[in-house]
Amino acid sequence: MKDKIYQNISKTRKVVAVLTARMNSSRMYGKSMALLSGIPTLEHIIKRLQHSKFIDDIVVATTESGHDDLIRECTKRLDLLCFSGSEEDVLDRTVKAAKLSSAEHVVIVNGDSPIIDPLIVEKIIKIYLDEKPDYASNAWVESWPIGTEVEICPLKILDKINNSSNDQAHHEHVTLYIHEHRDKYKLIDVTAPSEETWPELRLTLDTKEDYNLISLIYEALFPCNPLFGIKEIIEYIKKNPYLMKINSAIKQKEVRE
Repeated sequence: MKDKIYQNISKTRKVVAVLTARMNSSRMYGKSMALLSGIPTLEHIIKRLQHSKFIDDIVVATTESGHDDLIRECTKRLDLLCFSGSEEDVLDRTVKAAKLSSAEHVVIVNGDSPIIDPLIVEKIIKIYLDEKPDYASNAWVESWPIGTEVEICPLKILDKINNSSNDQAHHEHVTLYIHEHRDKYKLIDVTAPSEETWPELRLTLDTKEDYNLISLIYEALFPCNPLFGIKEIIEYIKKNPYLMKINSAIKQKEVRE
């Protein structure tokens, strides 16, 4: 009964996941379509988001570049909406993708997150629906491993920022304006329970070293549970600590240089 109640809430307040993805990454070209257990990275993320009972629709936001034709073909095969926009202006691309699906609330997920945990997605969206803040996420306070980030906020807030800010960084990083103006908004920072807290663990897909680690994780965990989560990953890596050395030298890019 409780699940049905939340489904009804999301139907009356349309929640749309916008998944930003592109092929032409400077550190690893083609990562959105790189294979993990024989399936493209992008498809894994989509399947994980589709597991959420709170998400009413998913839109892939890619670029107008010919590099991203494979992404458009993938979304067509999966019968998903796909918006093609500016490569540099990720905020504008996200807003227009959300409008394509008539979103009221936008769940923001990066195409660098092939291990996005459906349970973390559910947790953050539920907190948002229950507490009714302007924004909720696990993206800006370190707790879960890198690569588990989920954000949600009303489309109207992103639309206003898109139309009012001329700061290039605000358009490159979709929610940066919100975090640089926290006094204007009610924000909820969701943090991990102690057993899932490991912010030093890098599970995002940005380089070939990242891909090598995530490939091994998929090889070990995907056959038993295609929707394996962060608990299983942490348990696996603790049993095989040498895995952390694969991408430990990779540094996360700074939001502002």
